[in-house]
Amino acid sequence: MPERATAFEIANWGKESAPGTPPSTGKRLGSLNVRPSYELDVTPYTVIGTKFPFTAQTTRDVATATIEGWPDFEGIVYPLSSVLVSTTPSQQGTSTAYKWTFNPSSSTADTPVTYTIQWGSSGGAQQFPYGLVTELTMEFSPGGNRVSGRMIGQKITDGATLWASPTVIQPVPVTPPMVSVYTGTSSPPTTKLTRAFSVSWTIRNRWSPVYVLDSAVSGWTTYVEQIPESEFTLLVEATASESDIWHTAASSNTARWLKIDAVGPIADSTYNYNISITSKVMVVGVREFTDHEGIIAVEWTLRSVWDTAGATAVKVEVVNKQQSI
Repeated sequence: MPERATAFEIANWGKESAPGTPPSTGKRLGSLNVRPSYELDVTPYTVIGTKFPFTAQTTRDVATATIEGWPDFEGIVYPLSSVLVSTTPSQQGTSTAYKWTFNPSSSTADTPVTYTIQWGSSGGAQQFPYGLVTELTMEFSPGGNRVSGRMIGQKITDGATLWASPTVIQPVPVTPPMVSVYTGTSSPPTTKLTRAFSVSWTIRNRWSPVYVLDSAVSGWTTYVEQIPESEFTLLVEATASESDIWHTAASSNTARWLKIDAVGPIADSTYNYNISITSKVMVVGVREFTDHEGIIAVEWTLRSVWDTAGATAVKVEVVNKQQSI
């Protein structure tokens, strides 16, 4: 039997038609790796008057996982469909390009996509059902872009058989030269920040597992939506047009709009690959003036807030060639 070499480990994402029910096949994403972990709660039991426990009983056996990789126009819709909301893309004209719009609600429940996650190689494999992305971060800087996140899932099955012919999603990378940052007082913002050194967006605290007293249930039984945090960090030069505008907004308790826009090559016809993250934001934090490669810069922390007129807090739009998950 060959060693289980790290170099050959793959991760498959299989969309579940019913949460917790594994599908017969799935997709293999070239840009995102999933690193799972057994999440065990074990209780030792000790007889009163003795020093050592006589047994240890597992009371919780579920899965958690981290997501690591880099943003690509094709693959990013898979974690977005789980961490934000399930959506159906719209065909762009008569082309083979499709537009995905993720716009979570503020006052009604969102329905996420759940996945069965497989990972491994010919040296061994595991899988877990009911995979939910609970946190996702996209970071952009001239030095490189990256994606990270976290998942929850039900009990891990060891000795899993990897799907024989998953659909391989060929990635289309989002590179630093494709990315611009815009701000303004209305949506969509159109004033480009020409001295933005880095920007990141994180959504966290999205879903939580529900545990019940039921001997027929292994692990958690369903999920419940939480109060999410959609947050941006923006490092800009300490000038009036790049940084002072955020101080003014904070001092006056007013919101601004922020947009991260990545424009890629042509997907089909006249439609470019695109990822845009647009949000109405307010300042919730700031760091000290600092040196950034010889330039004085300030990092601002911005929180998404609800815009009643536009019925949005944060909207992510993706144009690619994926017709479905």
